[in-house]
Amino acid sequence: MTLILSWLTSKLAGPVLGACSGALLIALIGLWVASSATEAGLRSSVKTAQAQADTASRNLVACQGNQDALTKSLSVQNASLAALKAQGAAATASADKAVAAASSASTAAQASAAKLLASKPGADLCTSADALILEALK
Repeated sequence: MTLILSWLTSKLAGPVLGACSGALLIALIGLWVASSATEAGLRSSVKTAQAQADTASRNLVACQGNQDALTKSLSVQNASLAALKAQGAAATASADKAVAAASSASTAAQASAAKLLASKPGADLCTSADALILEALK
């Protein structure tokens, strides 16, 4: 019986080990193929992500350039507004002075006119006219 068992073992061990080795080899090849596919997918994902990052980087540079241009434009506009405000304040002050001067001159002219209208000519019209003219010239 030992002989039969030994013979069976020697005859079956080779094919069983061969089949196990073949199955193990097929499983390893399957894992290698699956890992290659996963690696290829990961490489593709990395390339896509890198392309998106490059696009985002270019967009960021463009946005920063636009922001700089906008900041400069706003600075120029604010300076122009400040200049216009100062010019308007100066024009208002000048107009206020002119109104005050005109009002003062008007008051003086009204007083002079009232004085001239209130004066009565004397007996000598020429002397009265001379006095009136001299008074008006003051």
